[in-house]
Amino acid sequence: MRTSWRAKTGRGVRVSGAAAGVLRFSEERDPAVLAQFVRLRVIDPEGAYWRRGIEAAGRWLRETGNTVLRVPYTIVTPEDWGGAGGYPLGQWIADQRRSYAAQTLEAGRVAELEKLRMVWSEQDAAWADGIAVAKQYAAAHGHAEYGEPRR
Repeated sequence: MRTSWRAKTGRGVRVSGAAAGVLRFSEERDPAVLAQFVRLRVIDPEGAYWRRGIEAAGRWLRETGNTVLRVPYTIVTPEDWGGAGGYPLGQWIADQRRSYAAQTLEAGRVAELEKLRMVWSEQDAAWADGIAVAKQYAAAHGHAEYGEPRR
């Protein structure tokens, strides 16, 4: 079975506008820009993904005024956030939680996320929130029973 020319050359493969500009070798390119592209897309794409996630997480905290890093799964950062724009932050946070639970997240990355006050477990956070509400109710009403207290 022969492989088609299209499969060998990768024609038909879609790349981003930025990548298409850098990969157009018929035009003169800045070697520094080309080197950065290769480093971020080929040599260290995971590291670039991590740095963009940390940048987006810090910006999200500043923009929302939240004090802990507890981001809903569906959150994608606004396009006007520059390098952190259009980033699937909620999915990235979920990925970091899974890696942390599996004990595969590097210690340095754990420390960076903890500086941002990462919520590692949504369930534990929800439980703590519920307990706090129950304590407030008990302080205000003198009991923690649902409805009127039994006598």
